[in-house]
Amino acid sequence: MKIGKLIFVFLAVALAGVIIFFAVNFVFAPEPGKGEKAEKGYALCEQIIGELEGFREAQRKYPDSLGVVLSHLPDQRRMVAKEYQVTYRPSDSARSFSLTFTYTGPGVNHCTYSSATKKWECHGYY
Repeated sequence: MKIGKLIFVFLAVALAGVIIFFAVNFVFAPEPGKGEKAEKGYALCEQIIGELEGFREAQRKYPDSLGVVLSHLPDQRRMVAKEYQVTYRPSDSARSFSLTFTYTGPGVNHCTYSSATKKWECHGYY
């Protein structure tokens, strides 16, 4: 009977630990689009947005793919773009675009910039 009680106590403590872990992460974690990881994503994307705008000024439209712009960035920035899973979507007319970066911790967070509104929108989930 002692082993049964020991197992019950162990499982209760483990469950309490899991609950506390998620509660602390939920309460104290920055909301999507806030915090150090988000700021790193914004900084990277601001540089990419600058390159996209430069391309548009020269070509009168945005590029068809992000590869054209990324080739102008230093290797370190390209690695960060890969780490943050930066995705680019030009509009059908190539007159506007959206740029999204993704980061984790806690949960998964996505921040998307719209060139049409010049605004960021972020959301996340666990």
